[in-house]
Order: sequence, then C-alpha cells, then structure tokens
Amino acid sequence: MLEELGEKPLLSFCPERIAQGRGMKEIFTLPQLVSATTEEAYKAAEELFSHIAPEIIRLEPKEAEIAKLVTNSWRYLEFAIANQFYIMLESEGFDFYKIYNAIRQDYPRAKKFLKPGLAAGPCLFKDTMQLSVFYKNNFFLGQSGMQVNEGLADFLVEKLERKMGSLKNKTIAL
Repeated sequence: MLEELGEKPLLSFCPERIAQGRGMKEIFTLPQLVSATTEEAYKAAEELFSHIAPEIIRLEPKEAEIAKLVTNSWRYLEFAIANQFYIMLESEGFDFYKIYNAIRQDYPRAKKFLKPGLAAGPCLFKDTMQLSVFYKNNFFLGQSGMQVNEGLADFLVEKLERKMGSLKNKTIAL
C-alpha cells in the first residue's frame, strides 16, 4: 500500500538483546545486530544505531532472528541449570545456597554460575520455544530447560506447603 502512494519503505530488522530492566544502560553498551532487506535499508539502520550502539554487527535477516533466539535460549538454559540444581539439592535436604557459595568461592570457572530463580521475562521462554519449533521440536536441551524453569513455581509452592501445611483457600503470589 505504501508503494502505491509513491513511498519506498525500507525494511530492516535489528533485534534487541537487552536484559529486562537494563535497557537504558545496555542499549548504549552492547553491540547491535543489524539486518535489512536491501543495502539502502541496511545503511539507514546502521546510521541510526551508529549513534547509539558501540558496534554494529551485520547479519542477514534470518541470521539476525536466529542469533536473537539462540542468545535468549542460551540465557534461559543458564537459569535452567541453576534451577535444576536448586530443585535437586533442596529436594534431597541440602542447603543449596551453602553449597552454591562453596562452589563459587575463589573458583573462577564458577563465577558466572547463576543463582536459581524465576527465569526472567517472557522472551526467554518464548524464544526457546520458537527455536525448538524451528528445529522441528528436536531441541531437547531447550525443552528440558522449559520444563525445569516453568516447573520451579510448582516446586516452590510444594516447598511452602511442606513448611506451612495446607494452602487450601490461600492465594500464593510468586
């Protein structure tokens, strides 16, 4: 329709990879993925982001989407690892945080070991699911991560129920 009006739209795709709540900092400090359907559109997007991002990384549109999906799935799996260990150890009566702190203390390879918790915003789950569908549902690691992360809330409620007794007629918010 725009072309019928004499307009020549430029289409670029520049997926954001910022963490929820850190947008104003990360938009200016992280490299920006930039893709476009034409050279003219790429140049326009590059010009815009050259004033914002410290570096531009050029990809084809499908590559840019896959890069975003892989980035978010990788992050989601990092949460799943921490959550799985938390569920395992707490279920067996161990103090997860005592062990977690011991693992990380002065051990450089464990410095990036995340703490367990409800796994960030909806993009990580959604993108992991999309990557799984892209790969014809053969992304078993991603599917396992989804089960772990999405099951954490149930585990926490069960843990609370063991401590408090019945939660019948109570509202639980996580």
